Amino acid sequence: MNDYRLTTSKIKNQLISKDELNLINSTPAIFKHMDDGRIINNITGLEDYSIFSTIFIIIDSNNNEILVKTLKEAAEIIGIHSTTLSKKLNNSQNDLHIQNFKIKRVRVYFAKELNN
Repeated sequence: MNDYRLTTSKIKNQLISKDELNLINSTPAIFKHMDDGRIINNITGLEDYSIFSTIFIIIDSNNNEILVKTLKEAAEIIGIHSTTLSKKLNNSQNDLHIQNFKIKRVRVYFAKELNN
């Protein structure tokens, strides 16, 4: 039988001490959230692609909008390598125009941000 189920557990709850809570609160953040939605790992300094914090809107020459979740998908649609697209997006301030496409990186908002 599982002794850790909530309904049958006989283990008392343990509270976190103030010292432990202060240690948790004073620990530096691992991730830095950029304004455009990218997430940078503070330890490695690299962009973290495992967390989907942005989507990409691609507008073709006929003004059709295509929504994609990853940079790789966006690059495949446009027909360029994903590292090239990443560099161009990082250097652009607004929409990026490549060939007959307009590409925009859009931040996905989390529930915590919407409540503020």
